[in-house]
Amino acid sequence: MSKVSKLQYVNKDFSLRNRDATALRISLLAWRDNYASLKRGEISEKENFTNVKSNVRREYPEFTPDQLRLAQDNICEWFSKNKHLPEFDPFRARFPKIFDEQPFKQTETLFDTVETVAEQAPEEVETVRHYQQMGAKQIETPSGFKIQF
Repeated sequence: MSKVSKLQYVNKDFSLRNRDATALRISLLAWRDNYASLKRGEISEKENFTNVKSNVRREYPEFTPDQLRLAQDNICEWFSKNKHLPEFDPFRARFPKIFDEQPFKQTETLFDTVETVAEQAPEEVETVRHYQQMGAKQIETPSGFKIQF
């Protein structure tokens, strides 16, 4: 039996339908607490997502210790798969070791490299540009099309 299926009978917030909203809500509460614990301008050295257990305990005081552990594991697992969500953007700069953005940076560099490669224009286009630069007002192509500048 999965973590979610064990918890859904204890509290409806952990049902399959509600688990994403619940995990997001608890995660944001935990991030709020993590952020508040930092001094102004401080960058955290933490490598693990913390304060989940205390927020689950505060929100669901009826949970037993085993259920509390299951909820914590469930939310941490959900967070590790959903770090990319825009709701977590305010926390990225202050917790760089938790929001490891390395794969995205490599992809961004790859795209920058691809975009900056200049492609050679076809010979026909170069010929039309050449005539335009020479001051021609109109060109007729071999197939009968007229190009006006």
